[in-house]
Amino acid sequence: MADETLAKAGLYFDELNKIRVLEPEVAQQTAELKDECKEFVDKIREFHERADHFIQVADTLSSAVEAEKMKAIGCRNLIKSMSKQREAQEQQLLALIGEKKLELERLRVQYESLHRTEAEQLEFIEQFILQKMIPGTRKVMEMMIVMIIQVFPHLRKLRSEKLLISQKCI
Repeated sequence: MADETLAKAGLYFDELNKIRVLEPEVAQQTAELKDECKEFVDKIREFHERADHFIQVADTLSSAVEAEKMKAIGCRNLIKSMSKQREAQEQQLLALIGEKKLELERLRVQYESLHRTEAEQLEFIEQFILQKMIPGTRKVMEMMIVMIIQVFPHLRKLRSEKLLISQKCI
């Protein structure tokens, strides 16, 4: 009965016989709610930590992806510039080849001209020697021709042809 009178006054005894203002059921529910709130706050804190970690990992990955993207763009630009460089170098080499071909043709024509001039001069020397040759000086003439051929070895073939012709003339 004393419990009922105190209950009407809003006072209650707990299991440790301490006076309380709240009903034991409400106090128990409040304690449970407090524990649940603490668990909820702990879970929210853990969620924030995980979310922050996830954001940090995502930022790190996005930075790495961005760096690789920049490297790829740089490599692509380098390849393009190297390709253009090669094309320019190829054009330069083709122009150089054209110049060298023209020079080769010019030198070939000059060589043929000099070769003809040399053959004409050698023929003139032989004719001159043959016309001025005194009988019995054939040996001297042949020695001179041999000396000329030693100076100009490529005339050996021409000499053999000329000797045949000069022998027929004599």
